[in-house]
Amino acid sequence: MKVLAAAAFACAASLLAQTSSTPSRLAMCHELRAEFELLRSACGAPSVLFALVDVDPVTGREWRYAAGTGRSHSRGEPDGAADLVHAGSVSKVLTAIAVLRLSERAALDLDDPVAKWLPDLGDWAKVVTVRHLLQHRSGLPRESPQGHWWATDGVSLQDAVLSLAGISLRCEPGREFSYSNCGYAVLGRIVEVVQCASFPEAVRTLALSPLSLRAATFAPGSASASDRALGRTITAWGEEWAAYSVGRGVAPAGGLVADIHDLASIARFWLPSAAAAPADARLAQRMSRAAIDGYGFGCQVDQDLGTQRVRHAGTAPGFSTEIEALPEEGLAVAVAIPLDFANGMAGAMAVRALQRLQALRTHTDVPPLAQLKPLGRAAAWQLAGRYEAGGEWLDLVPRGNDIVFDPCVGIATVQRSMGEQLVSQDPASLGDRIVRVLPSGDVHDGVAVFARTSHICPPEPPPEILALVGEYGWPHAQIIVYEVRGKLGVVLDGHVRELPDPVAVDRYTMPAGTHGGESLEFARDAKGAITTLVLGGVTWPRIVHPVDGAFRIPLRAPLASLRNALRDLEPPRTEGAVRKPDLVDLRSQSPALRFDLRYASDNNFLGEPVYEPGSVPMLERQAADALQKAHEELRAQGFGLCVFDGYRPWSVTKLFWEATPDDMRQFVADPANGSRHNRGCAVDLTLYDLKTGALVPMPCGFDEFTARAYPAWPGGTDRQRWHRDLLRRAMERQGFAVFEYEWWHFDFGAWREFPVQNRPLR
Repeated sequence: MKVLAAAAFACAASLLAQTSSTPSRLAMCHELRAEFELLRSACGAPSVLFALVDVDPVTGREWRYAAGTGRSHSRGEPDGAADLVHAGSVSKVLTAIAVLRLSERAALDLDDPVAKWLPDLGDWAKVVTVRHLLQHRSGLPRESPQGHWWATDGVSLQDAVLSLAGISLRCEPGREFSYSNCGYAVLGRIVEVVQCASFPEAVRTLALSPLSLRAATFAPGSASASDRALGRTITAWGEEWAAYSVGRGVAPAGGLVADIHDLASIARFWLPSAAAAPADARLAQRMSRAAIDGYGFGCQVDQDLGTQRVRHAGTAPGFSTEIEALPEEGLAVAVAIPLDFANGMAGAMAVRALQRLQALRTHTDVPPLAQLKPLGRAAAWQLAGRYEAGGEWLDLVPRGNDIVFDPCVGIATVQRSMGEQLVSQDPASLGDRIVRVLPSGDVHDGVAVFARTSHICPPEPPPEILALVGEYGWPHAQIIVYEVRGKLGVVLDGHVRELPDPVAVDRYTMPAGTHGGESLEFARDAKGAITTLVLGGVTWPRIVHPVDGAFRIPLRAPLASLRNALRDLEPPRTEGAVRKPDLVDLRSQSPALRFDLRYASDNNFLGEPVYEPGSVPMLERQAADALQKAHEELRAQGFGLCVFDGYRPWSVTKLFWEATPDDMRQFVADPANGSRHNRGCAVDLTLYDLKTGALVPMPCGFDEFTARAYPAWPGGTDRQRWHRDLLRRAMERQGFAVFEYEWWHFDFGAWREFPVQNRPLR
């Protein structure tokens, strides 16, 4: 492990040589890094970067340490502590420091109304003060109509703030806490006006340079892309997006780019020190002492570790950060994870680091990390279902050997077993969600007992609700509007919210939490079709998806030319295959099985047939027998199975791969390895109603290459998701496993034992 050094980050090796506690400090660092590696691996994060600061309260001597675990960079380096990360809302700490420094110089007063500096913003600016903005008590919405958190159109900070002109406040200024990115954007614009400089220049003069931050910048274009960690955004249902940089319009709230050393130096600012300038020490105290309801000037304040703790979390597209300090003990930490929605993990790691530093000071031990285990596939399916308590509900959803806790309000998390308890082990929640399974089969989440509800098919939603269900936004950010129990819910930034009853036609009020109290309104065109969703002033366009069976990909090349190029290619040699192929005609299994071989027609994602006329559906005999058992189980519930595809020659898999664009290839198998279909051990299928013969509604159609195809996608209607989960439950009970990107695709458990084949369908 490397101990990194820099001009502003004193050489840890030389400082360690001057202290008698060198062995225990080094041992603690090694142990902490090993713990973080275990947690990183268990939670599936690409890497963790962290830094520690220890200032002796008597001598003032300072010790620092920084390291990383995992792979944070495309270079594949094991220790990425020099890599730059997007710090998200940690930016607000520096914006607050800049404002307070101007206040110390009497360049502005915290009780100045916004209108004194920005007179063009309308009536609200006459009653909202700088102090209100610093403490998130302005009544402003979370985002500005333009230049908001999700905007990628290059709107300037000035124009983003001007888009707030004439808006209505959601509550009286000073009355309640309401987290607001646009409030800090207004602060940044005030800093520009007072300092007569652009925000990046002004904040460098007022905050970055005085704190000796070596790499930090609010002008990300000035930082080399080769120095940045590779941020990832992975949703709770498995969809992955490329990280993007927040725009200039929200830079004061979330635009900071920095390395882990700089993040530690920002946390270090909250620690008292004989070396600190008196004005800085006073400013740091002002930040925390101003706390109302736990939030001061650009920082959160609590006593959760037995002493005053000052902190701020940050989220940016592809990144999660946490900085924390214990001013009375002279300890500070910073954690950065290049993964979105990982603030629970970053916060838990920061607390663990502070506890280890405290224990080192007091020569005490820290409890070992809890040993959590996957629940196991069988146990997960035993618990699976919906549970209710009063008006609230939660779903327990199997995911491989794990189970996911999915509440009606909040964020879905993976739960793992610790004795009789289920404990969260997920980037979004690491150890702070604990569920007990009661002898009755009900579950207790620490607040209420949730009773399992009966597993019956939900009714169709009311037409007025169904019309609003869909996705809104852009490729990099979306609001999912779904239906559950006849009501609407939304998923935004990974958080689930069940909406209360509408306050008017097509208009709702967001419940408590993110965007709490803001208006959510649907807009229609002249024909009555829903076109946009407006949340707190931000307009999200509706995403239009093709109807079932109409999805087509843009082909990389015409199929005829691809077929000619692939004509003489041979499939790869199969490693580990021990069984002789024994493909059987599925039509002989049961007269109630239905077949719709999509690749024998033009009704598929390519728009052309790829199987010969008269092709028959086939599977390996063992998989076919298991399919029949699943079919019989479903028949007892009034449903049958309709098969779209089974065994697939390798040449077709190769054709799919060569025809499919790079950004959609997660939906097709890599022919270099051969697919489960090529081994006769994968089947694509859906349910049909035995009474009507109609295919049942699912969240999306077969072979739609969008996130709606993911087995854990939360959108659509209650009925659609119920059908999808019923199919999965029946198939997995017979030894199949759903493919992570497609609700219709199931792999038989023994597929590795069979060879890749290229024999044509007969």
